[in-house]
Amino acid sequence: MSKRVEVCVFSVEDAIMAAEAGADRLEVCVHYDLGGISMPEEDLKALAVRLRQMNYVNASGKLKVAVMCRPRGGDFCYSEDEFSFLTSYASTVAQLGFEALVCGLLKVENEQWVLDEDGISSLVAFCKENQMEFVFHRAFDELKEPFAALESLSLLGVNRVLSGWGQRDWPMFLRLIEQAKKLDMVFLPGGGIRSHNVSDYWSAGVDFVHSAAGSIIANRFALDVQEMNAILSSRK
Repeated sequence: MSKRVEVCVFSVEDAIMAAEAGADRLEVCVHYDLGGISMPEEDLKALAVRLRQMNYVNASGKLKVAVMCRPRGGDFCYSEDEFSFLTSYASTVAQLGFEALVCGLLKVENEQWVLDEDGISSLVAFCKENQMEFVFHRAFDELKEPFAALESLSLLGVNRVLSGWGQRDWPMFLRLIEQAKKLDMVFLPGGGIRSHNVSDYWSAGVDFVHSAAGSIIANRFALDVQEMNAILSSRK
C-alpha cells in the first residue's frame, strides 16, 4: 500500500515549493488564521499557469491540486449570495483544470449543525459534470453524528472527507476510518499532522495524510521546507 501526502499551502510560492519537493497532492487556499479560505482568483490563475509550465509529475503521475472553495472564515452555513460565490468560484476552478474542489456546507437543525444536503448535492453534481472530485472538508468535524454523516455523504456522491478527528479522539478516529473503508470512501486525516506524529497515522492503516507542514513567521503562515521534507520522507 503506497503512502501519500497532501500538502496544504497558503500561497502560490509555497505551492510551487511543495510541488518541487514531490508532494503527492496540493490543497491550495489562503489565510491559515481563518482555517483556510479561497485563494484569490488572480493567484489561482497564476498558479495554474506555473504548474502547467513546469509540468510537475510525481510518483503518482501528474500532480493533482485540490482547491479550497470557502468564501470566509467562521461557520459553514452560507447565505444565497455566498452560495453564488461558491458556484462561481467552482466554475473558475474547473476552467483552470484543477482536479478537486474542497468545500463543506452545513445548516442548523434543532440547534445542531447538520449537512446542507441540497447545497452539497448541487456542488457534487457540478464536480461530476466537470470530471472533478468533491472533497468535504473539516466542516465535518462540527457534526455531532459523524458516522451518520459519513453515510449521508456517501449517498450524496462524496468520496473523500478531510477530518481532524485524529487530534480529538483517537479511538473514534479509528472507527471512522473503518466505516469510511466500508463505504468505499477516503477518510483523509488532517489537523496537526507533523513529522513527529505522522507515523501514528501510517500505523493506523491510512494511506493518505494532509499536512500544512509549516509555522507562523512574522505574522504569516509559511511552509517549513525541512518539516515538509521530513513528512514526505515518512512515506518510505
